[in-house]
This record gives sequence, structure tokens and C-alpha cells, in this order.
Amino acid sequence: MKRSELLDKLLWLVWDETELIMVDVESDHPRPDNYPYVARKITSPWSSSSESERFEEAEDGVRVVVTSQPTLTLSLTVYSDKKDEALDSADELLKALKRNYMQLSEQGIVLANFEPMTDRTVFGDITYEHRIGFDVQIRIEDEYSYIVEAIDTVISNEEAIGE
Repeated sequence: MKRSELLDKLLWLVWDETELIMVDVESDHPRPDNYPYVARKITSPWSSSSESERFEEAEDGVRVVVTSQPTLTLSLTVYSDKKDEALDSADELLKALKRNYMQLSEQGIVLANFEPMTDRTVFGDITYEHRIGFDVQIRIEDEYSYIVEAIDTVISNEEAIGE
């Protein structure tokens, strides 16, 4: 699964469950005019995992299918101009993700670990921008394959074997 596909699924789940708009914190797109909203950032894009291989017959050889479950860390932060609203919205977001654990798992997205919620509030020009967030480690299933062509003939000591 591509990261963009993962993020798109999460974006719609967050909207459907909380009606919070989710934006990429590092994007040059404008932020929503109204609070609260959720900003996301992939802080650890790809931690590799062990791979497993399976072999399938193919017309022109053997198809090797390699499967792994890499982990990425996604940071989610609720922005608001009110502290209580930021806290409540972050709590609602966390519960929505946990409630939909099985639905996401069926789509190949495993919410492996939730870090504790933290206060990420900053002082703006003249007021505070309240930010409450948490990180979630997500495992996804990744798969690729390649063909190993069948060997029809082996030449050993100038003698062809297998013709």
C-alpha cells in the first residue's frame, strides 16, 4: 500500500467519524480558516521489517512474491483557539481510530501503537494556538514480486545439459 493511499483512507475516516478536516502540516496548502482541525505529519516514514517470500508457478519461470509489514509513525495534532476544544477533539480523534481498528485492519492498515497524548501548544502573535496531539505507529502490508526465468539449458564443460 502506498503512503498516499493510507493517508487518504485515514483522512476520510477522520472526517466521517469526527468531522475534523485533516491537513498535511508540511504542505504549502492553506490551513483551514476555522478551528478545530487536525494536522498530520509522517515522522518516521518507513521502518523496515522482516520479509517473507512465497513462490508461484508462472508461465515463463517462477514468480517470487515478497511480503513485509513495514511500520511508519504518524503524528496527529488537533489545532484550536480554545484549550478545551483541542483536548476534546484530540480525545474524540483517538477514540475514533481505536473504534475503527478492525475496519482498518481489514484494509491492510494496522494501528500498532498509540503514544500518549501531549500538549503541543504554541504562543502565536498575540494569542495561544492550542495543539494537542499523539503519535500512532502504523503497520501496513507491502508486497512486490518478480519473475525468475526458468533455466532450459545449462552448459557445463562445453556440453549442453537439458536441451
